[in-house]
Amino acid sequence: MNMKKRALTSLALAAGILLLFAATALAVDLDRTVAVTVNAGGQDFYEDLQNAHVVVDLYKIADAEAAGDALTFVPAAPYANLQLPANPDSSTWSALAQTCAQMALELDRPVVEGAETFETITGDRLSAGLYLILARGADEENPVRRTQTPEGEDAIVTTAHSESYSYTFNPELIAVPYRASELDEWSYAPTITLKPARELREKPLEIVKRLENYRPEGPAVFVFSVKAVKDGVTVFDNVVTTSFTEAGEKSLLVGVPIGSEVTVTEVYSGAGYKPVGRTAQHVTITLDEDAVVTFVNDVDGSTTTGGGIENHFEYDNADSWGWTKIEQEG
Repeated sequence: MNMKKRALTSLALAAGILLLFAATALAVDLDRTVAVTVNAGGQDFYEDLQNAHVVVDLYKIADAEAAGDALTFVPAAPYANLQLPANPDSSTWSALAQTCAQMALELDRPVVEGAETFETITGDRLSAGLYLILARGADEENPVRRTQTPEGEDAIVTTAHSESYSYTFNPELIAVPYRASELDEWSYAPTITLKPARELREKPLEIVKRLENYRPEGPAVFVFSVKAVKDGVTVFDNVVTTSFTEAGEKSLLVGVPIGSEVTVTEVYSGAGYKPVGRTAQHVTITLDEDAVVTFVNDVDGSTTTGGGIENHFEYDNADSWGWTKIEQEG
C-alpha cells in the first residue's frame, strides 16, 4: 500500500510499512545513515512545551529488510514474539503501539534515551527499522501511567508538566526510512509531530472558615463563590458550601488552575450570623506557594435559622480534586 504524502503522524507512518511498494519506486538503501526528529507538539503548544522540557526514549521494535524497492519489518530479538499486522488500520496501529510499550517498559532497553524534542536525533544507535517513541517530562519521577481508553481498555500513557499545563502522550510508532509515494523518494530523516492531550494544572485553594460563636437553633451554613480567571478567560466558576454545628474552624479545598487570579466571595453568611472583616478576597494561584483565604463570622443577635448544601472536596490521588454533596437542614 502506498503511503500518502501528509504530516508524519504515527498513522501516516503505519500505512503500508509491511507491504511491498510500487515497482517504479526508488530502491531503498538500508546502509544510509538515518535520523529522526520528534516534535513534542504542534505550534499551538510549542512555547509552553519548551517549559515542560519533553524528551523521548526510542526503542527499536523491528529491523528493516529490503529487496529493491520493497521494505518490510522483522521483529528485533527482544520482540521476537511480536506479531506485526499486515494491513494496520488506525485502531490496530494504536493497539500495536500499546503492546510495544508494555514490552519495551518491561525490557527497559531504549536505544536512545532522553533525546531532546524539536531536535534531530542522529548517531550510530539508529539504523533502519521500526521504532517506539515514548515522550516524557525530563524531570518527571514517574512519567508512566496506566489509564483506560474511552472504550474501557487498559492503556499506557506518559506525562510531562509545564508550570500551567499537564501533557499526556500516547506511545507512538515510526518507520525509518519513510517514503511519500507522490515524491517517489525515501526519507531517511523523517519527522513526527506528537499530539498530546493538554489540561490546565490545578492546585488546591484552601478556604478557611472560622466561626467565633455558635447559635444552637440549627446548623450554621456558609456559601462561597469561587471564580478564577486566566489570561482574561474564566477557567473556574463554582459555588462551595460548608456548615457548622459548633464554634470552630473548618477548611474547604478547591482545585483551581495554576496561574489564575481567583476571587472568593462569601455570598451567604448564614441565618443569624454576620461576617467579621472582608467578604471578598483575591489570590493568585502559583505552583510553589500555598493559596489560602480566611473568612470569619460571628452571631448577629437575631433568632433566624436556615439550611443549605455542603460541597465536600476530596483529593482523588489522580492530581485532581472532586466533590460530593451533603444535604444540611436547620
